Amino acid sequence: MSGRCAELGQRGYVVVPDVLTFDECDAIAAALPAPAARRGGVRNLIGHSAVRALLRSPALIALSAERIATNATLFDKSANANWKVPWHQDRVIRGEDSARIEPATEVLESMFAIRLHLDDCAEENGPLRVVAGSHLGGKLTAAQIATIAAAGPVITLPVKKGAAIIMRPLLVHASSVAKMPSHRRVLHLEFN
Repeated sequence: MSGRCAELGQRGYVVVPDVLTFDECDAIAAALPAPAARRGGVRNLIGHSAVRALLRSPALIALSAERIATNATLFDKSANANWKVPWHQDRVIRGEDSARIEPATEVLESMFAIRLHLDDCAEENGPLRVVAGSHLGGKLTAAQIATIAAAGPVITLPVKKGAAIIMRPLLVHASSVAKMPSHRRVLHLEFN
């Protein structure tokens, strides 16, 4: 992680290829619970045995700089659950009891998320879109987010299976509906 800190600080995101092997991705996807019908995700997976094992792996320890993972969510954009996420910042965090809080800006600025891609995510699969550097503005209003997204430039982040996207929660980001929906599973891990 240390070599990527400057890039993460400046752009608000870093793409890291080949964090997991295809076999590791398949094993994690098979071990995690599938979202309920028409639901796009499963929350509160931080205590799941597959997630705990993953967090102890050398690859994740290196990426996380040995920080503490506080939450894990599986997102699965598929033909049964194909959704759009509007431009936003991840300003609310969930505790173990699902309580939702919005911490101070300083806390959010110290956090990051690692999005592990358990499937390929091409342009047609509704990949993450970001506005680089937008996290540097702190907490933004809905109008400010809309202005930043319209001004761009918007960067689309298609990634291969096994890759990770490390991102700051205050980075302005979105995703589109998948044009060719198939599994697009992402394990989203939040770190303090």
